[in-house]
Amino acid sequence: MVLYGTRVFTKFEGYFGERKECEVCHRTYRSAFVRNKVWAHLNYIPLFPVRKTYFKMCPICGNGIELKAKEAKAEMASGSINAVSYTHLRAHETLANL
Repeated sequence: MVLYGTRVFTKFEGYFGERKECEVCHRTYRSAFVRNKVWAHLNYIPLFPVRKTYFKMCPICGNGIELKAKEAKAEMASGSINAVSYTHLRAHETLANL
């Protein structure tokens, strides 16, 4: 039996940009960027990427929009001064202080 299909791999890119208020949950946050790659697979072995999409979202409630790759990369590059990643947090900082 041959199994084929697609699978989505998700990667958190980081928090970028200035703090703003979410339209849905009304909490203040920095936009979280997430990259999704859809891969074609054969017998659960990924063969080649089919599609790549980026999402800019509220990390609290999950509300967000889909962006094209060029738009997402431009926004992440322009907001890189304020970029925050879990790996760059110092011991005395918490996510609430971001």
